[in-house]
Amino acid sequence: MTVQYLFSERAHYMCPNMHFGIAVEICEEYNKALTRRILDELSQAHPLLRSVILEDAQGRPYYAEQESLQIPLYEREDANRFLEDYEKLTSEGWDLRRDCMLKVLAYRKEDCIFLVFAAHHLLCDGMALLQLVQNFAERYVNHGKTEQTNKDQSYVNSDAASMQQGHIIPANRDRIIASADEFPSDSRLNFVTKCIVNSANRNWRKEGKKVSYSEYRSFEKEYVAANPFARTITTIEGEEYEHIIKQCREHKISVNDYLVAAMMVKEQTKKVIIGANIRNRIKAYEPGSLGNFSSACSVVVKGKPQDIYETAAQVNRQIAQIKARPDRELLVLSLYMAMDPDLIDAAAIATLGSFPSKAGAFVGGRLFGFEKRENYTITNLGRIQSTSIKAGYFIPPISPSSRKIAGVLTVNNTMKQVVCDRMC
Repeated sequence: MTVQYLFSERAHYMCPNMHFGIAVEICEEYNKALTRRILDELSQAHPLLRSVILEDAQGRPYYAEQESLQIPLYEREDANRFLEDYEKLTSEGWDLRRDCMLKVLAYRKEDCIFLVFAAHHLLCDGMALLQLVQNFAERYVNHGKTEQTNKDQSYVNSDAASMQQGHIIPANRDRIIASADEFPSDSRLNFVTKCIVNSANRNWRKEGKKVSYSEYRSFEKEYVAANPFARTITTIEGEEYEHIIKQCREHKISVNDYLVAAMMVKEQTKKVIIGANIRNRIKAYEPGSLGNFSSACSVVVKGKPQDIYETAAQVNRQIAQIKARPDRELLVLSLYMAMDPDLIDAAAIATLGSFPSKAGAFVGGRLFGFEKRENYTITNLGRIQSTSIKAGYFIPPISPSSRKIAGVLTVNNTMKQVVCDRMC
C-alpha cells in the first residue's frame, strides 16, 4: 500500500471517543472458525485493516501496514449486554500505534450469531463500516458457496449501489482523501473563515508547541473516565414504522428529515448536526474503499420547534440548500484542510485537558464546540434489506462537542436508534 498520511481525517487522531460500532444479528449459527476465517479475508482485502498509525521523522502521522496485525475477536456470553461489553472494550480509548482499528465481539444467540464491530474513526466512517459488515454477513451465510472465491482470494467488496447492481470491486484499493484537489473547486472556505483559520495557524506557530501522542493518550483515558455517557435503544417497527413512512410520503419529506425534526421537537433545539455522505463529491473515491468520506453539517430552523412535520418541512429545505452548496456541505472538512495539522491535534487537549495553548483552546472551544458542548447530533445510516442480517444497530461516535447523539439504522423495516446522553 502506498504510504498514506492523515489529511482530512486528522481531527480524529487526537480526539477522544472517536470510535463507533455496528452490531448485527446474522441468521446463522455461531462458528468461531468461520468467523475468524472471514475476518482474516476482510483483513487481506483491506490494507487499512492491517494498519496502525505511526509518525515519520517529521512527526507526520501515517497509515503503517503491519502484515502480522489481526482483527481481534472476543467471545462474550450475553448478547443482551452488548452495549455494556462495547463500553468495556472501548473504555480506555484506542492505542493507534499498536491496535487494529477494528475489534469484534461475538455472541452465540440461539440459532443466530450476534456480532459487534467496533471501529476507530481513522479506519472508516459509518457507511463504510456498514458495507464491511454487510459483506461479512453475506459471506458468513453463504460460506458454502464461496469456497472458490476463498481459494483464489478474490474478495468481492462493494458499496451499496454496486452490491445491488452486481459490480465486482477489486480488493486492496483502500485509499483516503489525499489532498484538497479531490474536492469540488466551489467548496473552498469563504474569505472571513479563511482569515480566522490563518490567524489561528499563525498564533499556533508562534507558540512553537506540539502535542505528543503519549501526552494525548494520558489525557484521553482521563477524559473518557470523567465524561460518562448513558446509551439507550429505541425500536420502531410494525404499524408505528409504517405510519411514519406513510406520513413522510404525504408530507413529501424523507425519514431523515423526520428524525432530525423529532429530535428538535423533543429537545427543544433549533439546531441539529447531521452526518453527510460525500462520496459523490470526492473525485478519487473508489467504491468499497474504507476511509472517511463523510462530513458534518448544521441544520438550523426558524422559530420554536413544536410540530414534527412542520419542522421536518423546514429541515427538508435546509438540507436541500446545504447539498446544493459544496462550500456548506464540506465546510468542516475544508476547515481541517486549511488548519495546521498540529494545531488540530491540540484542539481537544487544550480545551478539555491541561495542555497550555491559547491557539488550541480557541480552535477547540470556538470552532469545534468543545467549550459549550451543547450540540445535538444524529447520524442515520439509512435502510437496508437483507436476507443475511436479521437486526442491526449503529452505535454512534460521541464527539466532545455533543450533549446528545443518536445513531440510526433500519434493517428490513425495523428501525433501531441508539441514543447517547452525556451524564455530566
